[in-house]
Amino acid sequence: RRGVDLVALHAWTDMGPLEFPSINWAPIEWRNIEEREEEVLSERLSGWQAQYPDVGVHRVVVADRPGLRLLEHAGHAQLVVVGSHGRGGFSGMLLGSVSSALVHSAQIPVIVARQD
Repeated sequence: RRGVDLVALHAWTDMGPLEFPSINWAPIEWRNIEEREEEVLSERLSGWQAQYPDVGVHRVVVADRPGLRLLEHAGHAQLVVVGSHGRGGFSGMLLGSVSSALVHSAQIPVIVARQD
């Protein structure tokens, strides 16, 4: 409807809340997991791309804090759509940490899509 391309950003981090690695963290090089994470993004987009073939999609896969990277890309966007699944045992919360950061910091409209 907007006549613009979609940037599909897949970002994650295994760092703890104070920027320290979580208990299960191991020093794994990016190249060892990049292919797997690109496949995750492809699987999530596959049905949508078939349904909307005229929408250009730019895929971005990063190992970094999702909120930070989404806000970075929001500076060049008209709208941000983010999921909220309550990682870390807080699945009942309306907003997770990433969606909350976006809602409070983005300078553009933000849609939080929850899967119930």
